[in-house]
Amino acid sequence: MKIGIVGGKGKLGSIVYTMIQSSDDKIEGIIIENNNELIDSIKNADVYIDCTTANVFMQNYDAYTKNGKPLVIATTGFSDMQLKHINQLSKVIPIIKSANFSIGAYKYLKIIQYAANVLGDEYRIGIIEKHHKYKKDRPSGTAKEMIKVITEVRPNKIIDVESIRLFDIVGEHELYFYGIGGETIELSHKIFNRESFASGAITAAKWILMKQNGLYSISDMLE
Repeated sequence: MKIGIVGGKGKLGSIVYTMIQSSDDKIEGIIIENNNELIDSIKNADVYIDCTTANVFMQNYDAYTKNGKPLVIATTGFSDMQLKHINQLSKVIPIIKSANFSIGAYKYLKIIQYAANVLGDEYRIGIIEKHHKYKKDRPSGTAKEMIKVITEVRPNKIIDVESIRLFDIVGEHELYFYGIGGETIELSHKIFNRESFASGAITAAKWILMKQNGLYSISDMLE
């Protein structure tokens, strides 16, 4: 299997490439840096992992449509209109998209959902998310997923969110349930390098290769 890594020289893409090349599996990584290379890769790549940005992804949108190969979207920061375009694209190719391909982060969301269900409405809820200074979108995609799973069980809950962009922090998320008298329950998830993201994206590439057209999530892959 040959995996086209779009944005293969970036922070995440370069780690994906290194992990693929050092893997014992019969997989090969192809670094793709621009739209022309993406178009030319149609004969070589079996599946793509997009590690770019939301805007760069949209610049490559037509190429993904023409190439017709399965796609892993490992970037965040999409507008509502861009998400509609991704939904349209999933009608012609299989796509798996996640704000965070860390398996631990997925399990963290499950724990959050359980906690939100168990703890009553008397608890106030707050999120602090921290990332490196170059991350543009705020709140992070993972923080948005945290809000989503909480509101599924607490539909009218107001959730305070603070975003911090500092140094080279890879990703930290802290959830606070603030109760009567200041009693606080904290749940946190911290990542100190991007290998967990890369490993999950590679696993997703293997998984999506055999799927029918449609838009899938990491929960579809793991459940």
